[in-house]
Amino acid sequence: MSRPLVSIIIPFYNSENYLSRAIQSVINQTWNTIELVLVNDGSADGSLEIAHAIAKNEERIIVLDGNHSSIGHARNKGLAHSSGQFITFLDSDDELMPEAIEQMVRIMESDILDAVICNSSTDFSIQNATQVQHSLSGKDAAINLCREKISRVVWGKMYKSSIAKKVSFPEGIWFEDGPYLLNYFYQCSNPIGITKILVVQHFSRPESVTRRLISGKRIEDTYAAFSAELEMTLAYKDCELLLPYLFGYYRSAFMDNLVMLTTDRKSVDEISAIQDKFDKYFRAFLEKKKQLGLFSGPKTRFYHGLMSLHEIVGWKMFYSVLPIFAKRLFKKIEAIRGR
Repeated sequence: MSRPLVSIIIPFYNSENYLSRAIQSVINQTWNTIELVLVNDGSADGSLEIAHAIAKNEERIIVLDGNHSSIGHARNKGLAHSSGQFITFLDSDDELMPEAIEQMVRIMESDILDAVICNSSTDFSIQNATQVQHSLSGKDAAINLCREKISRVVWGKMYKSSIAKKVSFPEGIWFEDGPYLLNYFYQCSNPIGITKILVVQHFSRPESVTRRLISGKRIEDTYAAFSAELEMTLAYKDCELLLPYLFGYYRSAFMDNLVMLTTDRKSVDEISAIQDKFDKYFRAFLEKKKQLGLFSGPKTRFYHGLMSLHEIVGWKMFYSVLPIFAKRLFKKIEAIRGR
């Protein structure tokens, strides 16, 4: 029986300090029937040269070059040029555990699955957890994605190429993983396997999106990702069940932006413009919910009121009040940013 080919897609941009580590982690896989697709997103450093140098001695590597666009564009290009039966993604600053591909393939083949979702870690002393697997339908996976029970990152997961190539990443925005995953889950007719097997060592860089200061683009892209997910959810057969979870997730995302706005306000330029962006897009979010006639319970109404309180008391007083009501969220953002 032939071993299925697995395509590993790594987009990279100015990654010369760690790209070779990511590539080597793929080359060293115990599952050798692989295809590594490296996609340069217009790097200005030596990343492309590193990719070409390693590819010279490794026939399983494809190097694609292009102008700087976005990680979504680079991943779409990688998908278009991949030929594996299964697909997985890896960030250029992360690395795969040596048996990652083999373990994911074995799980995909042990049952009729459309995807497998695995574990990742920043703790390099952690050992592989015992395989404890259960499965979810595509609908339940979508719900768990909105409930943040499934991580909103495409790495650490394996996909069927027959579905993965039907779905595309939104281009030009920061939060492209969520829309891709949600759309993928909507296309699944077979179960999705969940396992605690550790497959990725994740390195968090200071310049990563999650650790950047608040900006107008972050708020714009939050709304852009929401709009993309709303459009695909409205086209889904069980949209009425999914919509409350989707709006709940993005209410929390806008609240995170508001917490960042509070903590970063003295460190960013054009704070008034960023505040205006928040007003514009949060109002648009609430208007979408109103148009769809979705019910808001007491807790949701409280948060909507809190997030609009600056319209009554002004931003200066609001920045003093918000930490009183959202202590947990401030601690969450500090933990993510490593402060």
